[in-house]
Amino acid sequence: MVRKMIGRFFVTVVALVIVLSLSSVPVSKAGDGFKVFGYGQAWYVSDDSDVSAGNVSSEFLMRRARLGVEGTYGGAQIPVDFKFVGEFAGYNSTTTTTVIHPYDGSTETTTTTDRGSASLLDAYLNIPFSPLFQVQMGQFKYHYTEIGTASSKIKAIGLVYRPEVVQNIHGNLGRSGGSLRDVGLRIHGVQKGGITYNYDLEFINGDGANKADRNDNKVILVHLAGKVGGIKVFGAYFTGKDGTVVNK
Repeated sequence: MVRKMIGRFFVTVVALVIVLSLSSVPVSKAGDGFKVFGYGQAWYVSDDSDVSAGNVSSEFLMRRARLGVEGTYGGAQIPVDFKFVGEFAGYNSTTTTTVIHPYDGSTETTTTTDRGSASLLDAYLNIPFSPLFQVQMGQFKYHYTEIGTASSKIKAIGLVYRPEVVQNIHGNLGRSGGSLRDVGLRIHGVQKGGITYNYDLEFINGDGANKADRNDNKVILVHLAGKVGGIKVFGAYFTGKDGTVVNK
């Protein structure tokens, strides 16, 4: 346990240095319509939680190495925002995760091996008809919890990793995917003022990032949030059907 705590402290320091260093580098721009960005997070993990079975892991790895491009096309006529992000943190490992689904109590065990290849994270187009009415389509991070939606980079939520409860609840919507992303359609908007509020209505496959849909059923997500000063309140609801089981 002590080794694990020391390892996580080391992770915090290293990741903080990398993120702050990248934040100080000016963003590269290619023309007036888009920008190129990227960041990385290095980890050292020492885990002896299963030492009784003789399993002790100790390794250096790149948790994230992301490169992307985002911008706007179309000018003032019919502007279209776009974003494409790739993950290039290549390392080989085997991870087994067991999740208890909160809606029906069932368990699901997922084993992930060999993450040595690049993968697509974000790839979407967004048409902002107005700040209060925007339509987005593609692969994106779905909106269910506030922390789950925000980046887990240190400067975004102040943590090296999201709380496990967020991973287990928010991550259940993309049961066979990962990175809290899915493919679908999103209608959203924001109204700023004395009271700032925003909404999201999303229709997604429900199978996670870079996954083909297993059936004709879609997951429907509704997310509402309001902010006054430094106080923010939000609520979310989802419903979907997996086989004959309705998940809510």
